[in-house]
Amino acid sequence: MENVRRRVNIRLCSTEEQARKLIAKSNFNRRTIFSENLMAVHLKKSNIKFLKPIQVGMAILDLSKVLMYSFHYEYMKHRYDSKVRLMYTDTDSFIYEIKTDDFYSDMKDDINLYDTSDYDKNNIYNLPLVNKKVIGKMKDENKGNIMTEYIGLKSKMYAYKTIYKIEKRLKGITRQTLKKLNNIWGLQSLSN
Repeated sequence: MENVRRRVNIRLCSTEEQARKLIAKSNFNRRTIFSENLMAVHLKKSNIKFLKPIQVGMAILDLSKVLMYSFHYEYMKHRYDSKVRLMYTDTDSFIYEIKTDDFYSDMKDDINLYDTSDYDKNNIYNLPLVNKKVIGKMKDENKGNIMTEYIGLKSKMYAYKTIYKIEKRLKGITRQTLKKLNNIWGLQSLSN
């Protein structure tokens, strides 16, 4: 959640007089000199307005955790026991390795837990398109496109391969670097 206390005003100054006036202010934080004729003066906010309901955001995050834990421990672990392995989790997502004869048949048995509305109308699993954008329903982001390979390095840094595509989620890595990784195993070099 955004911390409004960390907001700053940045003023660009092209003269020494402008810079001196801003630096003399009580809310002066720091300066950045770009050239002889250009300086950025960072000023802390003198008035802070708390317009965002932070408590509501925290409550929603906590409810999300309860929902996620409940799905994992009360459903997945209960249904698959030692045949399910949690490979990755984040605030609102799971990546599982599941050993079962037909996961999509299992989904049909408990369709009330899933949002399948993004699947193709004539999907090969014959899943009904239900629970579109219903809060608390789990969604297969790959829409039935089965994950065949996965590598996870840390939070928000993983890649996986399906029959049709390679998906890379690498927070903090430039697009140019991502393009150089033409398979997911190139990702291992980032961990060294």
